[in-house]
Amino acid sequence: MTSSYFSHLYSHPTKGWPELVDFRMELEELSKDDGFLENIKFTARLPIDGYDINLFSTLMNWNYALPNIIEVKFEELTQDPYRVFLSMFDFLG
Repeated sequence: MTSSYFSHLYSHPTKGWPELVDFRMELEELSKDDGFLENIKFTARLPIDGYDINLFSTLMNWNYALPNIIEVKFEELTQDPYRVFLSMFDFLG
């Protein structure tokens, strides 16, 4: 969440994302602590183009058992990238 906070506040492109323009102005007025809390709420909804993506809900309800999806955990990737990439390439054929 730290990365998204700073990205939303300073660097993420706003072209085509009017909700971020408004949110960035809100973040500029808040303390860092309050901004972090508001960023969590914003990211949970993730409003884009008039629609709420509901990112956290989507991730919590994702079906990881789909046969055409490979789940790659960042922790495994950083511990043994060679093995993980081999498994990804094998999965992709």
